[in-house]
Amino acid sequence: MNLLYITPYLPVFGSHGCASKTYDDIALLSLRHQISLVSFVAPCDKEKINCLEKMNCKVYPFFIPSYRYLPYGCREMTCCIGDLIEKNQIDILQCETSFMAKYLPFLNGIPAVLTKHQIPSLYFWRDFKIRKNPFVLLRIIKNILDEKLWFLKFERIIFLSQHDKKIVEFLINDKSKIKIIPLGIDLEYFHPCQTDQYKYDACFLGNFLNYPNVDAFFYFVYKILPLVKKSFPHFSLLIIGNNPPESIRQFSGKENIHITGCVEDVRPFLLMSKIFIHPMRLGSGMRRKLLEAWAMEKPIISTTTGCEGLRTVNDKNILIADNPVDFSKKIKLLMDDENLRGALGKEGRITLKRYHNREEIVASLEKVYLELIS
Repeated sequence: MNLLYITPYLPVFGSHGCASKTYDDIALLSLRHQISLVSFVAPCDKEKINCLEKMNCKVYPFFIPSYRYLPYGCREMTCCIGDLIEKNQIDILQCETSFMAKYLPFLNGIPAVLTKHQIPSLYFWRDFKIRKNPFVLLRIIKNILDEKLWFLKFERIIFLSQHDKKIVEFLINDKSKIKIIPLGIDLEYFHPCQTDQYKYDACFLGNFLNYPNVDAFFYFVYKILPLVKKSFPHFSLLIIGNNPPESIRQFSGKENIHITGCVEDVRPFLLMSKIFIHPMRLGSGMRRKLLEAWAMEKPIISTTTGCEGLRTVNDKNILIADNPVDFSKKIKLLMDDENLRGALGKEGRITLKRYHNREEIVASLEKVYLELIS
């Protein structure tokens, strides 16, 4: 097949969940199919275009100053997509995130597939409940109206979980368009390594261009960490991830908080910590970083919001806590019980093998494509 991918970020492995997921899909699909990619590209990713083109993937980049603010309209991108459809005999158009639907031209009968990485209306509603900005309510209404129109462009709409599907399926008239295909993880790349030499007590992973990760950091530091320090005065925290703002970087070296900034490979840093914490209050969608932690058999403490859409069983493959007191108690429980840490980590990897094998996930996506062109 000749596949055309449309993405808001260059698919770069390890940068953040959306980009890593698309990279994994392209890496496996390119072994059997020809792929063209139209994407916005920030300066930090310019040198990484060659990595994709070595994988039988022709990249058509549209350079922007930063991923923090994507252009609302780009006529040049729309024209480029139209030219590729006209000249390259495209079989399937794959659109990553509904935001990119606005850039699509008339598709002239080409089957189009949308993957919904997040649910923006839920994202905005949670933001409103925390920050009380009434302007956000208008964004919710606008997003619902936009998505109602955008969904009409696609033959298939892929959600990462039943949870996400239930929230917005009322906007999709033809329910036969809906498919559920979760995130997949490379189980050989992310694998457990046994060690009892931990440098940090806990770690948190996130791309801080995404505000919910910033909120999670401050929620933990101001609300949860003081409670933890009552039992563990020297409790140490490792913050892993790209683009930490100055408001977060200023904590590095204080209160036993250590901040890495951008790292090429998160695995060594995950191994350094006893516990993986995920105190998310905002955002939406399935979080790939939890799958990476599960793959490495790290015990996870998360809020309900942070682990929505996953096959979680509280006290079996994860610990769930939705207020600072409960979160701090769960940390104390794991700090004091090495056997429980090991059991949670092993159950997490078992869950991952059963539901998130990368090869099986991409095969499901490929099946959707074949059904559309048959």
